[in-house]
Amino acid sequence: MRRVILCCALLGALILVAVACKSVADGSATSATTAKGKPHQTDTTTSAPAIQSAPKEGSYETIPQDRAKSEMDIMAAEGKPFILLDVRRQDEFDAGHIEGALLLPNEKIGTKRPDVLPDLAVPIYVYCRSGNRSLQAAKKLAAMGYTVYDFGGIMDWPYGTITGGEQ
Repeated sequence: MRRVILCCALLGALILVAVACKSVADGSATSATTAKGKPHQTDTTTSAPAIQSAPKEGSYETIPQDRAKSEMDIMAAEGKPFILLDVRRQDEFDAGHIEGALLLPNEKIGTKRPDVLPDLAVPIYVYCRSGNRSLQAAKKLAAMGYTVYDFGGIMDWPYGTITGGEQ
């Protein structure tokens, strides 16, 4: 009798594992990490759209400079919007920046969405001098709901810069 109960329990456990593995393999359950590093579980098996009571958290990713350049070139060629954001000080920006960059010093980024960044749906490519301030800014902006790609410092940017206060 004990063997029968043990076999039934093992069979039940195997069925639960098989069902869980199938839902992961089918993609019906996915997981991601939010900007705050918390696990976020999404179940896509229902047909009704999810109602969101709070704004969706954004995300940030540190990417290589060649990838940033390539993605921005492609989006520009296709007419897709993006923001190139310099988070250094005004004097650093004036001394040399990437053409087309918008200046928003990191120290001016708080917890309120900046007026110069009105659209959460537009991806932001952020840089600073060495990569420290751009990472800080990326984390703050992602926490506000933006999608941010941090490509580090302009001191390593091999694609050319312009000088002066032009934006």
